[in-house]
Amino acid sequence: MPSSGLQEMRHWLEPVAATVYFNPEPNSAYIELGLNIMEGYFCSRSAAMGKADGAVVASVFGFFKTELAIASIEAGWSKTDPETLIQARTAGAAAALRRLLDEPEQPRAVEILLPAMLEAPSEGRPLFVAWRDLELPDDPVEQLWRVLDLFREHRFAGHLAAWTSTGIGPREASLLSEAWWGLPPRTYARTFGWTSEELDEGLEVIEATGLTAGGKITAVGKTLRDEVENLTDRSQAAIERALGEGPLEELTAILKPLCEQVLSKGGYPMRFPRPDERPSATDEEK
Repeated sequence: MPSSGLQEMRHWLEPVAATVYFNPEPNSAYIELGLNIMEGYFCSRSAAMGKADGAVVASVFGFFKTELAIASIEAGWSKTDPETLIQARTAGAAAALRRLLDEPEQPRAVEILLPAMLEAPSEGRPLFVAWRDLELPDDPVEQLWRVLDLFREHRFAGHLAAWTSTGIGPREASLLSEAWWGLPPRTYARTFGWTSEELDEGLEVIEATGLTAGGKITAVGKTLRDEVENLTDRSQAAIERALGEGPLEELTAILKPLCEQVLSKGGYPMRFPRPDERPSATDEEK
């Protein structure tokens, strides 16, 4: 069975690792290289794989509109190179953490998590493997961010595989997740490049298939989305075993105040509900 401990740790890790996407330090570095925000996002995140084809990146990233990924990759790699962006992304993430955190150096967190990430299963995780196989930075804050990002990319690949197994498309998957979290519709899903009209079409699809009713998640939708999360957890069972219960609890205790600092200073745009805070299913189809 999935571990509530792993879910808890992941809840506090996510905003800290994802500061690389929502803060001025890395984004300014991309802009200085002549890239716009989306070019910087797609090229920097995939940089460890080299100049991968846009369609390949769209497949690996999963939830984005394919045309957006292809256009961003083609334009971005005409302006810079992977090594430059690897350095800009890593240094930018560390600079953001130095601004957001009271104590950005957390060697114990690196000590706990790094061995588990180096031994984590790599099947079906090309982005994780590409970043894992890079030399670990010497800077302790860059090390912290890199190790947390490795966990995030490992989990992401398992999450994408879980969604793929449902047969639900990326647009509808993002919209159903909004309902599962209790977020307003078209907020989180819009970040993946879909137009308002396309999101409206996606909402019609999940309503017609009984996953939502009146914009609220149904029992059918909640069961499906819960299972996606459970499958994602199972995909990281080897990491959980490698960490062990005690170190997992210690890592969670380290990450929780870091996460709260990031959220309080606006370093991550959304406060996602913890597992026990998610909305219950609507009465329809209970």
